Order: sequence, then C-alpha cells, then structure tokens
Amino acid sequence: MPEDTQLIIEQGTNVIFTRFCKIDVHGSIKAIGTFENPITFRSSSPELFSFDDSEAGSWNGIVFENTICENDTSKFQYCIFQNSKSVDDFDLFESSGGVFRIKGYSDIVIENSIFTRNFGFRGSAIGCYYGASPTIVSCLFFDNEAVYDGGAIANTYSFPRLYHNTFYNNRVQNDDPFVDTAVITNFKSKPVVYCNIVSDDETDSFKFVKPYYTIGNISNNYEGGNFNLIADPQFIDPASNNFLIEETSPAVDKFDIRTLGLFLPEKDLAGNQRIYGKCADSGAFENLDIVKIDDNSVKYNGLLTYPNPFNPETNINFNLDKSSNAKLAIYNVRGELVKLIFEGYLSKGIHQFIWKPQNNISSGVFFSILEIEGEKKITKMVYNK
Repeated sequence: MPEDTQLIIEQGTNVIFTRFCKIDVHGSIKAIGTFENPITFRSSSPELFSFDDSEAGSWNGIVFENTICENDTSKFQYCIFQNSKSVDDFDLFESSGGVFRIKGYSDIVIENSIFTRNFGFRGSAIGCYYGASPTIVSCLFFDNEAVYDGGAIANTYSFPRLYHNTFYNNRVQNDDPFVDTAVITNFKSKPVVYCNIVSDDETDSFKFVKPYYTIGNISNNYEGGNFNLIADPQFIDPASNNFLIEETSPAVDKFDIRTLGLFLPEKDLAGNQRIYGKCADSGAFENLDIVKIDDNSVKYNGLLTYPNPFNPETNINFNLDKSSNAKLAIYNVRGELVKLIFEGYLSKGIHQFIWKPQNNISSGVFFSILEIEGEKKITKMVYNK
C-alpha cells in the first residue's frame, strides 16, 4: 500500500491468504468490524499451519515500517488474526511479530481483537521495533508460540501501550536454562502495561518492564509496580477457550485507569458493556453481575457464550444457585426455533452446553434463550461459517 492511500475493510469481511505473503502498509488501514460481524485474517489452508518456520498454511503478517506520520490512524477493531508467521531468522525486525511488525511508527490502534495460532521467532503476535508505540487494548492472545522470546509480544527500543488485554497459553520454544523468556518481552523499551491478565503461560509474564508503567495487572509471577497481583484470574472455562471471569475473580474492579486520564471502548471483547462495577475489570472481558429475580425464585449468572463469534461450535454457560426446571434453545433472527439444546430438570451449580450448528445452518446471528421458572435470559451469538 503506497503513501497517502487508505484501505478500508468492511465489517464481516474474511481476508484469506492463499500463499505466504504480507500486507506492507505505507498508507493506512481501517479494518472496523463489529462484535456481530468481525473481520477475519487467516490462511486459506489453516489445517496445514504448524508452529515452525514452514510457510504451509500461513501468511506473513501486516507490516508498518517507517510509515509516514501524515497518514490517517490505522485502526483494527473486532478483528480475528490467525495462522500468521514471521520466519526470517536473519533479520531482527522481520522475525519480530507473527501478525504485526511495526517499526518507527505509532499511529496504530488495535482493540477488541483476537490473536490465536500465530508464530514468530520473537513475538508470536506483535513485534515493535525502534520507536514503535501502538495502542493495544481489550484484545485476547491465546495459543500462540514464539521460538526465542516474546510468547505474545516482543518490544525493542519501543513504547507500546497495552491496556486491558488477556493472555493465555502463549508459549516460547526456547528451553535454554540460562535465558529468561516472557510472554511480553522488552529490550530497552518502556511499554505501558495497565490492567492486563497474563495467565497459565509456560514462561514468565513480563521481562524488563518498568514498575512505574506497570499497574493493575493479574499475572503468574509479577507483583512489582503498583496494584499488581500474582493470582489465579478465575476464568470460567479456559480449556474451552472461555476467558470470561468469575464474579469472585481478583480482576474484578482491579484498578480504574480513568484516574490516569485513559478511557476504554464502550464494549468489551464479548460485546458487553465495558464497565459494570465501579471500574473496568482487568483483562479483555467484563464480569457479568449475578441477576436476582426475586427472593423466592432462581438467580443465575448472565447467560454466557464463548467463543462468540464462533466456528465450528460455541459453549453456553450459566450457573443456578437452586435446582430448577430449565429450557435452553437456539432461535434465528426471525424467531424460529433452530435447536432445542436442553429441556428438563437441572441441579444447583454451573452448567455448560455446546452448540455445533449442522451443515445446513448458514452464517448469521442467533439467540440462545434460557427459560427458568417463567423468566428468560437471552444472549446474541454470531456464527461465522
């Protein structure tokens, strides 16, 4: 993309790479999806993708290298990035960042987006180099892998801003016992790291962060800085890629970044209102308050679905504090019944059901409706076939 040009990618677009190539940006990109209609960047053959330096089933990322500052801001919102790699081990910049490689440029915002199954030698998802300072907010990084360091992000002489992101199972292959590795690694950099969750990763959470710029995080092993905590974030079901947090999570109302003059998107990554309590919860997702119907009836957590948008299946979760008859069903936008998931008696506790649409179901918006003792709870789901 040459200077003074702008690529606009419409919501719901699938950007499919049929070979190992990159988007080299000297202008700007506006990829503005929505929760209902995200934008997906992926390989045409994801089944061939592997966590190594082969090019099969992968693409080569989005590159901003010394892009001129006169261009409009590049923004990526509600995007899903999969199967991207940086595999040039002989060039420090080209090997840094499986999805985004950013050098000497800062006017980039990435928010409410998902990075999964990406690979790089340094920084499986994002590599920032020589003065790069993008804003990365309310994103989810999971199941990514790097060779040397930076299970998710690698920064070199850079100053990125990381607010309210969730990191889970981002790995580093380097097993040298004399080399420290981290999910977010830094070399002579000053990232601003506020209110993130870094959990259950095989390596350290942060490497060479500045305590003054590291506030309100929940992690495996970092409690320097201010208001940081080593704790289990209490994801609802990370084994099923459900990274919503429990009501009792230490991430709930952890730290209010508005006191620092910073503000978040109105919605979180799951399309829910960003602030339910006194301030935004750490990580990419808000905890949903318990809904109480009345003193003599059932109360249950908000009906949660994850992943959402989804393909090929999604998990539907709710919690009963009292045994009851229940009905869970899926409807389309015309109000027609698509699938009766369950109807019968359920005991007290957490319940999870899986919906995997049949082959004759097209992409679109659907509603899961939970009926309990005459009360209904509804949540919207997006199926991307």
